[in-house]
Order: sequence, then C-alpha cells, then structure tokens
Amino acid sequence: MPSVVMCGIPRSGSTLVWQIVAEALPGTTVVHTHPAVWKAKPSSVVIGSVRNPYDVAASLYRVRLSRSGDDAGGVEGLKAELGWARKNFAGASVMFLQKSPQHARTILRYEDFLHDYDVIYSGIQ
Repeated sequence: MPSVVMCGIPRSGSTLVWQIVAEALPGTTVVHTHPAVWKAKPSSVVIGSVRNPYDVAASLYRVRLSRSGDDAGGVEGLKAELGWARKNFAGASVMFLQKSPQHARTILRYEDFLHDYDVIYSGIQ
C-alpha cells in the first residue's frame, strides 16, 4: 500500500482525522503533518483537512489564550500565530491545486465532518 499522509490546516480537525485513519487502516503508517512543511512523495495518498479561515483564526486565538493566559505574547504573539496559519493556507492551496497524477488526494472540510464521521470513512474508501 502507498504511504498515507494526513496533511491538515492547524485547528481543522487534522489530528482527529489522523487518529481515525490510523485506526481504520491497521498496519499502515499514517504520517501527520501541516501544509506549511509538507513535502510530496511519489505514490503518497494524501488526505487533507481544511476549515473556514475565520474559524481557524478564532480557534488559534482561543487555544493560545487557554494555554498562556495573560502571557499570550500580546499583539506580536498573535501576529506570529496568524503568520503560521497563513503559511499553512498557502501550502494547502498548492497541495490541493497540484495536478500530479502520482498522488491520490481526498480533501475533508471540518464543517462537514465535525458531527458526521462517516464523511471521513467515505473519504478513505
């Protein structure tokens, strides 16, 4: 079986999808990465997850505050966080638009699978 790569925008449910895919495909190594650092390998099956950019920004901010409290880095920390998100969306656009026949791609939207995991199972069949 070709390698499987779960490549998702941060805060798009990529960890959840990665865990489900790894359980659904026992004996298969499923790599988890983000589009900003993803490097394509021939014969990889790529599963991508995306989410509305506004929701990603809000979730990043909420998680940043919950982890750091008042010491969340202020405006500069928020700018750095949003810069990382921007790099991931730019990487995702390249990943999703790449027309290489060497890669099978399935794109899952967070809004579609949040309350319906069957969307994930259908995407990996």
